[in-house]
Amino acid sequence: MLTDLDQPDALAQLRAEIEALRLQHNIPGLAVGLVRSAGAPLVAASGSTARSGSHAVGPHTIFSLQSVSKMYTATATMVAVRERMVELDVPITEYLPDFAVRSIFEEHPERRITLRHLLSHTAGFTHEAPVGNNYDIANGSFPERVASIPDSWLRFPVGERYEYSNLGIDLAGWILAVRSGLPFEAYVQKGLLGPLGLTRTTFDLAAVAADGDRAVGHTAGYSELPVVHPLVPCGGAFTSVLDACRFIQFHLNQCTPLLSAGLTADLYRVPFPVTGQTSGYALGTVNILAEGRLLRGHSGRGFGYLCDLYWLPDEGLGVVVLTNSTDHSLQGHFASALLGRLVGGGADTVPLPSTPTRWPDTALRIGLEGEYVGRDSVLLVSSTGKGLDMRMDEDAPIPLEFCGQDATGFSACAGGRVFRLATNGRRLRVVMGSDGSVWSWNHGPNEQPDPSAPSPGARTFIVRQLGIAVARPRLWTANGVTWFGPWSGAHALRLTEHQPGLFFSSTGEALDLSQSPPTYANIPLHEEEISKTEK
Repeated sequence: MLTDLDQPDALAQLRAEIEALRLQHNIPGLAVGLVRSAGAPLVAASGSTARSGSHAVGPHTIFSLQSVSKMYTATATMVAVRERMVELDVPITEYLPDFAVRSIFEEHPERRITLRHLLSHTAGFTHEAPVGNNYDIANGSFPERVASIPDSWLRFPVGERYEYSNLGIDLAGWILAVRSGLPFEAYVQKGLLGPLGLTRTTFDLAAVAADGDRAVGHTAGYSELPVVHPLVPCGGAFTSVLDACRFIQFHLNQCTPLLSAGLTADLYRVPFPVTGQTSGYALGTVNILAEGRLLRGHSGRGFGYLCDLYWLPDEGLGVVVLTNSTDHSLQGHFASALLGRLVGGGADTVPLPSTPTRWPDTALRIGLEGEYVGRDSVLLVSSTGKGLDMRMDEDAPIPLEFCGQDATGFSACAGGRVFRLATNGRRLRVVMGSDGSVWSWNHGPNEQPDPSAPSPGARTFIVRQLGIAVARPRLWTANGVTWFGPWSGAHALRLTEHQPGLFFSSTGEALDLSQSPPTYANIPLHEEEISKTEK
């Protein structure tokens, strides 16, 4: 077991471990790096660039970073701030005067959106663009993708909360291109990658496609996955394990010499935190409290790649895990295990904000009951007669205890975690106090929508990703409420009609039945019969 980077056989141990893991999880190629704030990284690689090929993965083989690209885009944006090319807190209409976006909350929300909102996923955008999204990747170029964003509907008011979105990062990258007069990939090369000497890192996807030492992505069911696509600032970076280690080392050294201490602090600071928030999404970078230690970095997934780039700033250690397959369960776990073994264990307890008490009002308790839906999980709040229980997904129920009340909502705690139960005047939501994650109220305790029940006028749609059917969501009405779902295992979502043919789900996503084909969250919905090959 690897526990010390300085032990004589550390490299041999790392090579043996990743070779065993690669074979166990049937991964074509795997590259891993361990890095400290000073000195050369420890790097090992195993396997081949393609499952059917013989070209071995090495320290200079490039892998797709997918969403880890956001961390590079945000860092490049801070370089542009240093150069006084842009500012974090001015409306983006200063740079894109013709930009506009749809909102049911206010007129001209674009006049309040800033680069800080874009880089922290707090502008209110949905995840996908109408053109060139993850479901129809061949449709459009990067400029055409950006030009389609004004056709989107915001999910929530600007700055209200965090919700992960590709669109904000892409807009930030577009602003860098407009202000610099260079293509986005050229500006990042000039301002960030070149000065850091990262010769095997690029956003130039045409160059990537021609690279002879490129790991090919693999996902079960897909014979060929795209390399050139329009999701450039949010997911277009490729890098080698050595270059990724050097990028982490740059961050371990507080981004010197490119950024000042103040700009580096801005990069890592979580904007618009909720009361008591201790971690969460900063500018293109995630802050996590893991066993009492601060962890920074990002993960990426898509088009046949899974990867992790994380570092412990206080311990001066980082880890890189790059793979060319999505059909395994190593993401997050292996990187965390490597760092944990290097620094040792020891969990700290986060103190609760106040002494929990019983819920003070029966009507209040009843009003909070129901199902709340988040990006990757569901919370169920239910009454016990004297109080409330909270259950996340299939976990066991935990008592939800009242901690306090103020003008914006209630504080509660469950299992050592602090939550905010707040309303924006339209719908109730639960916010994780530690990292700002949000769950939106979906339905009450006695509303259990059944998508299989007969419903006059019910419609079934097909969702295709890269031409393959991946979901069959259904639209139906039950007890006077319109529902949509399930989608990839998610629960059915309550819909509210805003205008004829335009609905918004409990999570704020737009279902637009007025266009052809209809869309949900900008993703096309098809109503033709599924072919035999799609079943």
